[in-house]
Amino acid sequence: MAVKKIDTAEEFNVEIVRVLPWLVSAHAYTNNDISFPDILKGLVERDHQLWVTDNAACVTSITTWNEKRVCCLFLIGGERGKAMPEIAAGVGELEAYARKHNCAGLLGIGRALWKKRLPALGFQIVEQDGDFSNVYFKELIDGEYTEGNNN
Repeated sequence: MAVKKIDTAEEFNVEIVRVLPWLVSAHAYTNNDISFPDILKGLVERDHQLWVTDNAACVTSITTWNEKRVCCLFLIGGERGKAMPEIAAGVGELEAYARKHNCAGLLGIGRALWKKRLPALGFQIVEQDGDFSNVYFKELIDGEYTEGNNN
């Protein structure tokens, strides 16, 4: 299965059961300060988006970073050795979603291991101090982004 955004309650109820162990495991390694109950609440309330493949799940949210509207990929989990390649293969769908929501780019907050895969997909490693040292940004340049339009 290609990466798919879960849009309906019926899909969510099926997929969350399947991917929950992956997300819990990935959250144990995350360096962001969002609690897992808050992630689940965000998914249920549709403040966060759930994306799935056969062997992976990704949680995103539309947020502001460095004064730019971005689609943030902040939790990716799945089968060892399969999760990141499957999500990486779906970057085009994530970009289309971000463009549709008038985002200036994709922001990844993740493990140091992402450094091996994300630059090949056009992400830049963002130098930061503190806990968020594994930050990656991919600017979306296609003329569809206009500053200040949040629709």
